[in-house]
Amino acid sequence: MKKETVRKICSVSILGAAGFILMLLEFPMPFIIPSFIKFDFSELPALIAAFCFGPISGIGVCLIKNLLHLFVTTSAGVGELSNFILGAVFSLVCGLVYKKNHT
Repeated sequence: MKKETVRKICSVSILGAAGFILMLLEFPMPFIIPSFIKFDFSELPALIAAFCFGPISGIGVCLIKNLLHLFVTTSAGVGELSNFILGAVFSLVCGLVYKKNHT
């Protein structure tokens, strides 16, 4: 393995763990009727990975953070699946736009 590949894998895993920690710090949204909708900052490490290493790395961060969150969830994985789909699409689109318009 090349040194850059190992660095990328380690960075993605560390960002995934940071996303999991940020996922635990969630805030309820005021004035929204469903009580299960909460706001967290867990997509920031995925965006950082998508901008630094490419969109696939951003999706990897989303996968890692949601797999870790499966152990502490009460939604039987439905919330994590939804969060993964939304986060993966968000990271993919942002990563591809940044890759094309590298400004």
